[in-house]
Amino acid sequence: TTRLVAKQQKMLDQYRLAGTVVGWSVFNGCPTGVTFPHVLYKRLAGEEISFRDVFQFDPMIGQSLQRLLDYEGDVSDFGLDFTVTTTTLDPTGASDIELIPNGRNTPVTNENRRLYANKYADFILQRDVEPQVKA
Repeated sequence: TTRLVAKQQKMLDQYRLAGTVVGWSVFNGCPTGVTFPHVLYKRLAGEEISFRDVFQFDPMIGQSLQRLLDYEGDVSDFGLDFTVTTTTLDPTGASDIELIPNGRNTPVTNENRRLYANKYADFILQRDVEPQVKA
């Protein structure tokens, strides 16, 4: 675990350095040629981030979530729950993150699929990248 924490800290230090270099470049009026996702600019400007931003950030995920919302059958047949599996620096390779309290035991149904899509979008656009944005 100590090695994992050291790797994570090194990665955050690299994000901090990149942010400092880009920030100084912008401050001094030097073009960097670096582009960022529109959702990052919205975060930095304090604008609200919404489900629609997923389509720009990751069109495939956006389309998948939209298909789930538009599906006319019973979405519980997909066997989804309110978790997302994310890869980490952990040697085990992945971990499940609950999108809501007790999400592991909460199936996605036709009635709550909008909540699932919104929570999933919030996770990938905000919660999952929070350490990097703060760096």
